[in-house]
Amino acid sequence: MKHALRRTGILVLLILGGCAGPATDPGALPAPDDMQAWTERFPQNRWVRGWGESNRSAREAELDAKAQVANQVRSSITAETTSLARAVMQDDEVHDFQDLVSEVRSTTTFSRAELIRIVEPTVHEVDQVHRVLAVLDRRELARAFQMDYDDVAASWRPSFSALNAASGDLPEWTAAWNRCRDGFGRVLGVAAETRAVSGLNPAGYGSDQAMWRRANASRDSVLQYTEIVMDIGPVDGLDSRELAERLVSGFAQLGVTARTGDCRPSEASLRLTPHLSSRQVIGSVLSLELQGEIGPCGDSQSWYEVRLAGSAMRGEGRDPEGDLLRSMTPEAVALILTESLGHLLPLQGLK
Repeated sequence: MKHALRRTGILVLLILGGCAGPATDPGALPAPDDMQAWTERFPQNRWVRGWGESNRSAREAELDAKAQVANQVRSSITAETTSLARAVMQDDEVHDFQDLVSEVRSTTTFSRAELIRIVEPTVHEVDQVHRVLAVLDRRELARAFQMDYDDVAASWRPSFSALNAASGDLPEWTAAWNRCRDGFGRVLGVAAETRAVSGLNPAGYGSDQAMWRRANASRDSVLQYTEIVMDIGPVDGLDSRELAERLVSGFAQLGVTARTGDCRPSEASLRLTPHLSSRQVIGSVLSLELQGEIGPCGDSQSWYEVRLAGSAMRGEGRDPEGDLLRSMTPEAVALILTESLGHLLPLQGLK
């Protein structure tokens, strides 16, 4: 009797198991419109993902999905660019920081869109709206960016060595400095791309960052021992001494010592001739332009032509001469000096 009951129980279990159907396949794909399940299938720490949609076509939805992914990467790169630039600039180099960030952002673009993939099983249409998921593998993208970084850094590092090899000629050293600075901007851009997708600096960035800081320290040292002696010619309507004071204050904003007086062999001479022009536009408008040359004191060979002009060197109203001098604030003059002399002096930006 016990054996009969046991056989009957086994039979009942077999019948119930057959009615329950097959077990769930753990490898089965979610339904195309199960957006939550697909999102969980591609976790954020491993993938950049974006849902695209279109009320016109599935192809347009795919393009939209890829654009969503690319925009996320670009936004992350922008944030990392600011973070990295702040880390390599000194606290008082505000203008340098802003310039560097601006240059990096203007040259950094997300150029790896070919790595964005459409998840085909997610293509679906609901209420005449096409939807699809696009994903980007962070690890695959980080590997691609590392290769880019290796190439960019390898081309930049010789420019750092060139700073030490540059002669004592200030314009030549400045040209080497500008090449080094521009090259590091590209290094910083690729490093920001890598951090944006992986959260880590690319291999080799730590040593490159240290090299950049040494380059920046060399520039500071060069400026510390650079002194500009100005010789400003006379001009009717303006006091040359007041004009010289405005220029001295502008140079000070850029970390450069400037003065008037006798020129010693170790100094640089800036000889300027003022030119005033006036025109009538509902009143008198006076514009100033300073033309001249800069070169080492006692050397008649290595001189370079310069021209200083800008909106800050303009006056108007009842007292255009006085308004012109008032408009020449240290900050405004510093910007004019940077634009006019930045290829001859390694100016450090506004303090």
